[in-house]
Amino acid sequence: MERLTTIEKKANLEKYLLDVIGYTYKMVEEVQQTGLLDPTLEPYPSKDNDAISPQHYQQGNIQVLDFITDQKFSYLEGNIVKYICRYKAKNGLEDLEKAQYYLNALINEVFIADEKQADEIDEEILCG
Repeated sequence: MERLTTIEKKANLEKYLLDVIGYTYKMVEEVQQTGLLDPTLEPYPSKDNDAISPQHYQQGNIQVLDFITDQKFSYLEGNIVKYICRYKAKNGLEDLEKAQYYLNALINEVFIADEKQADEIDEEILCG
């Protein structure tokens, strides 16, 4: 059986405390720093942390969904923003790889659209 590194153990513990036990990020941070949990901390789920608006999307002053909607981003663009915004608080490198996947798909989509437009311009010039 493969042994886990200390970093992997900490990541697994953090994920377990967040996903299974229902601790907030503040609670997990306190456990990691002190080894103890302050019983006065608000338990999960709080009114600001639910399945519709999880804590990993509440890192700044604006909800990620509100920003994506306001900017009228496409599906690909929205997923790029979503994974970039949450990678530090949720899945780290895995989220960055997902963002890269959607970015590559968007680049391909734009490239194809540009090629199609160039072909149409060439055809218009040739056919008059």
